[in-house]
Amino acid sequence: MPCLLVAQEWELARDNDGVKIYTKDSEASSFKAFKLITIIKCSDLAIPYGILKDIEKIPDWVQDVESIEVVKTLGPDHTIEYHKIGVPWPFSDRDMVIETSFVFDGDISFRKILKQKLNFLDEKEDYVRIKLLEGYWLFEKINDNELRLTYEIIADPSGSLPSWVVNLFIVDGPFDTVTNLKKIIREAQ
Repeated sequence: MPCLLVAQEWELARDNDGVKIYTKDSEASSFKAFKLITIIKCSDLAIPYGILKDIEKIPDWVQDVESIEVVKTLGPDHTIEYHKIGVPWPFSDRDMVIETSFVFDGDISFRKILKQKLNFLDEKEDYVRIKLLEGYWLFEKINDNELRLTYEIIADPSGSLPSWVVNLFIVDGPFDTVTNLKKIIREAQ
């Protein structure tokens, strides 16, 4: 992902409820990237892994994701997925095809990598295809009872969404998503 970002420092855009969200300009588009960092009370990496792996339930907690479908399984932790994203009126809904893979570092961390998969599925008539998305979720065990989550994404929603409008709200979706995720993790323990 660093190849898509300009050589500047991350700028703190929000610090609320133990969630810090930073933004940075991108070389790939006029849309900003974000990086979210937070600590989650959880002793078992298997809990967030199971939640991130359960794609049927991801629309319940990830902001604006309406549905996800696995279109190809490349391995037990490696898939190509089709996502539908709801966008407020008057703009058109979006869709995207993403290759996802999980990478583990023993029992101390795991990363879910997200990368746009262009030209894998034909574009749908009622959706604007997102052509740039790259990022990851990183969960690291920092002690027996806590995990550090780093969530970083660069995306360009394509179509007629003005970048200045999207950039004004770039921290809202990730904040709400991670707030929902923390609640689900808390309930799963």
